[in-house]
Amino acid sequence: MPKILAIATLTGIAALSPQATMALTISPEVKLKLERTNPPGAITFTDELELYITYDLDSFGSTSGLTPAPRSVLEQPLDQPGGLGRPYTFQGYNILSVKGSYTNPDGEKYDVPHQAPAPSGSSVTNSPPSGPPGTDTLPTDTTLWSAFWPLGQLGDTSNKFPPDLTAHGLTDNLYNPDGGFTPGDLGFPDERDNGLLSYGGLLFFVDYGKLHAAEGYPNRYLPYQVFFKSLLENIPDGEDYGGCPGDCGNAKLTVQTPGPLPLLGIGAAFGFSRNLRKRVKTSKSHEVMSALD
Repeated sequence: MPKILAIATLTGIAALSPQATMALTISPEVKLKLERTNPPGAITFTDELELYITYDLDSFGSTSGLTPAPRSVLEQPLDQPGGLGRPYTFQGYNILSVKGSYTNPDGEKYDVPHQAPAPSGSSVTNSPPSGPPGTDTLPTDTTLWSAFWPLGQLGDTSNKFPPDLTAHGLTDNLYNPDGGFTPGDLGFPDERDNGLLSYGGLLFFVDYGKLHAAEGYPNRYLPYQVFFKSLLENIPDGEDYGGCPGDCGNAKLTVQTPGPLPLLGIGAAFGFSRNLRKRVKTSKSHEVMSALD
């Protein structure tokens, strides 16, 4: 299990998790900043997401599957590392909540309301009609959403929704601060990011406000997916991640966690928390025994 260099707090997350009836050990908020650019062949754009996620330190899961096939390299040999059909395993903590902001290519900023990510198995595609482009109420169901943004390919005004140019899978809602892929599965080169999110990553919704229709958006809440990219799409400038909707552009991911804490202090904090719970449990046991006497 990865090393967590942050103090966890013991609390509940009633509105954001199906485990609301039990106490959860929730991580401090982790800031994920993604700077997106168009993949080759798509209309040029640049936008940005600033997200804050929390995850459950008591829930460490895994997901397995096959690497997605990058649309631009469908003829790539099947046995190439990270290629079509290469099996992988990703391990990480279950993401509990996400919030933040989205800045579009025109510099307009929109809110990502505090929410649980869409359930595992969700996705955004560039090929309607696989699902609705959005909704006027914050969704909680597993859905294959369709993109709204008419980005298309350069020089082809008739093709507003080309197949996704950056490959991605279905969401699994797992985060690993140390990188969650099993290196032996994929043959990661030393310089390659091991992946904080899997090929499916997580999906959430951006709030375009009550006046969304006046601004030309079909729905108030529109879906976004953030994910790791296939090894075949490795490029030297660090765009190891991708983001949807639109053409599911390339993305650089910057991680900013809470201020650093000394390891001894962290160990002591966790030790104190465990001892405190043990003392409370022992104390209650003594009270019960006294009552029986």
